[in-house]
Amino acid sequence: MSKLGERLNEIHGRLIQGSRTASLDLFREALGPVIGHLMRAVDGLTEEEAHDCAMEAIIGHINQPDTFDPAKSSLWTFLCMIAQGDARDAVRKRLEHGRLMEKHGYNIFVPSDTSNAAIKTIANALRPLQYAVLTNTEYVINGYTKYLDEGNLSDSYRGQYRDFRPKLKAFTKEVASKVLIGVYKASHFSPGNIFYAHEDHVHEAALIAIADSALQEHRGFPNLIDIADRLCRGTFEPSGIAASVNAVFAEKGEPFRYLLERSTRA
Repeated sequence: MSKLGERLNEIHGRLIQGSRTASLDLFREALGPVIGHLMRAVDGLTEEEAHDCAMEAIIGHINQPDTFDPAKSSLWTFLCMIAQGDARDAVRKRLEHGRLMEKHGYNIFVPSDTSNAAIKTIANALRPLQYAVLTNTEYVINGYTKYLDEGNLSDSYRGQYRDFRPKLKAFTKEVASKVLIGVYKASHFSPGNIFYAHEDHVHEAALIAIADSALQEHRGFPNLIDIADRLCRGTFEPSGIAASVNAVFAEKGEPFRYLLERSTRA
């Protein structure tokens, strides 16, 4: 066993005994070496990812030191194994994210409405066949982050999700900053609409949305979405699915247990 392994095992013993300084000593001794090991062992790993994975492995051990068995290996080997697994997952997720953005970068999303009155005002102020790109979606995710922060210091259920704040911040930086919000107006008779698109294709997306929406002057909403809506409602008609589900309940001798009060009203 290396000298580092011996020192880490000694710190582990102090952790088990409840030493107040053991956790700080573990960070001082292990953080740098684990980061260095990850950078050498995992191809494509960034320094930031290596630091995060090393931190998580060490914090995880401090929180649950009993999961390590000194009889099987050294703490150094144990920490490297945990951090290395997380590091490989981090690289894989980053590569998958890149492929996902490349695959879906051409998508356009046109919602039916928005609660943002300012965006609605701008959309309705446009002239026919005009569009405007307003901002990215960072402010939307930042709103959720603030919502979580406000729950951290209270008994609100929001405090239960504060551990997801780092992931929200990463999502904001990597994804939300690249998804743009725009508005357009298709005709004299229709209201303005909002759309979302990737920054690399936002102008092309706006032209597609306008061209498709112009086919319905009175609505000014994409015709393809209306076609898809009618197709889905016809194929997956709610009452037909409900009838099949209720038939199964009837076979099991429970025909009325899960029906709403209004559905059994005479």
